[in-house]
This record gives sequence, structure tokens and C-alpha cells, in this order.
Amino acid sequence: IPPQFELTRDTVPEFNRWIEAASAAEWVVADAEYHDHKSLTILGLGYPGMAKGCQLIWPKLTFDLKSIVEEAVWRLATTTTFVFQNSIGA
Repeated sequence: IPPQFELTRDTVPEFNRWIEAASAAEWVVADAEYHDHKSLTILGLGYPGMAKGCQLIWPKLTFDLKSIVEEAVWRLATTTTFVFQNSIGA
């Protein structure tokens, strides 16, 4: 498992670079974990050859950071082949 980074206000530029690199990948995988099949707890993102993984602890993110993630994932999902694992809930 590659190292991962924590998304904070200070690491938004690193997150944006990660998203940019992911957008050039052949595919991106998204894995989500839910509490009681309802509330998102973790969103993991990866792509072939990545240097760092992207594992986001959703309850720890501020509203602003969640908005940044939502927009970035939407861009990726509409421009890159996506493989979803548990991303829709159960």
C-alpha cells in the first residue's frame, strides 16, 4: 500500500496535484466505506503507478474541503475511466 496524505487546508495544493496526475491515468478507482450503509466515513482514491494514495476521512473534512473533493471527483468521474468499489453504498 503506498503512503497516503491527509487532506487539510495546507495540503490542498498536493491534493490538486494528485487529482491532476490521476486525470492522466488509464483509470481511477474509488472505494468508499459507510457507517450503517448510510453515512460516508472514508473515501479512498487510487490510480496505477501513484506515488501516494488518497484516503479521505470524510467526517474530519470541513465543508470547504468536502466541496473541493466533490468537485475534483466529479471532474475525474466525467473525464477518466472510473472503477467503483462500494461507492454508492449498500
